[in-house]
Amino acid sequence: MKLPEKLAIDRDVKRVFQAWTRWIEDPETRDDPFVSLRYVAGQTTYDALRAGPFSLAELPHIDALRQWVGSLTQARIVSGLDLDLAKATRDQSDPDGTEAPWPSWLDSWRGVAHASSAAEVREHIEHALPRGTIIASILRERSLLRREVARRLGLEPVFTRESTERLAEQFLERTGDVAREVLRGPVLLQAAARDAPDGWPARLTARWPLELFEAGLEGLRVPLSDPFATFRRPSSTSGAASFARALGAFGFALRTVTGAPSLPFALTRSPGFVEAHRWGTLFASLAMSDEFHRRALRVGKSTASSQARAVARSALFELRLSSVRLLLMEAPERFEELSQLLFGIPLDKRLAGAWPAARDDETERFVGMATSCRLESELVERFDTDWFCNPRGWLFLRSLGSGAVHDDPETLPEEQEPLVTAWTRRFEQAFA
Repeated sequence: MKLPEKLAIDRDVKRVFQAWTRWIEDPETRDDPFVSLRYVAGQTTYDALRAGPFSLAELPHIDALRQWVGSLTQARIVSGLDLDLAKATRDQSDPDGTEAPWPSWLDSWRGVAHASSAAEVREHIEHALPRGTIIASILRERSLLRREVARRLGLEPVFTRESTERLAEQFLERTGDVAREVLRGPVLLQAAARDAPDGWPARLTARWPLELFEAGLEGLRVPLSDPFATFRRPSSTSGAASFARALGAFGFALRTVTGAPSLPFALTRSPGFVEAHRWGTLFASLAMSDEFHRRALRVGKSTASSQARAVARSALFELRLSSVRLLLMEAPERFEELSQLLFGIPLDKRLAGAWPAARDDETERFVGMATSCRLESELVERFDTDWFCNPRGWLFLRSLGSGAVHDDPETLPEEQEPLVTAWTRRFEQAFA
């Protein structure tokens, strides 16, 4: 195959990814995102990008394009199952076959997120249970198909299963004692951090982080509609955890637009977005900081301390949830054991394979989260705990994000003890 010029491929990869990102939000009503530029989502182009010959100067861009074409090929081939999944999660028919409406899978989990009592949580989960088997079946078929595509392409994972699983196991083990101490009662209710209500805006909008960090964004545009920024406007809030997620979405979006404008798309964004997930965790973690609550939300010292503690409980649950998601990817038979670790009681087996289910980029999300503590430590060491208020801190952060993205095995160090220790100490200090 004679390839188009690499910048033309880069442009088309960007277009197809943007179209796919819009499509995946509502695949039932949007047009096929691959139809007009299918060549950037197929094995022929992938193989051509492996064959060469290419000059040494071209190789970084070619390697990045090959990763993108491989990722888009997987997305195209499982798109039919994505459509099936969208229909299944929105289905409101009665599982017993009557004409009575029944809450959809999505509605049930939204209900869990906004529940105000343990009884409400149980009620919404009960509504979800009859659909669990169907959702799990689609997700299992989808996962097998993605793996088969990866095998045929020769698409190797960036991070080894052994390294990520070892780290996930260590996170669960080392945070077990503090989790048992502070995550008592209905865990999903505590994860919302509703007991941290002060200082936040009356309504959560996507513009809030932009206004909050306006001084650090001078000359930089973080577009709210950027499809590859995955910055979504929240429709409602369910506690301080919603604001922490908004901060995380802002951090993710910020990393996607800090690359030098002269660099091609594929060199400033990787399909796994590991660096963007790292920045997302960095900004989401601000909500665990007393300093953030005092300086950004302008609440008193006592309130700042109690609210940071509440958000830390939510973050502890999220870290453990992410670890469980990752481990279940390769060991679904551990569902009962791992759900027991996460919630204190095993979940109903009808949820096995359906929730908590791993996302396509679960490994990259996990690595980004796990390694964010190094970035945060560097910022705090250089600019103190209020680095987010320091113009020099913003200049330093933006300079880190100005180069090309390098998602490689070295992103996750072989020596993982410092990562585990950093996160464990952070939670121990938060609840001291």
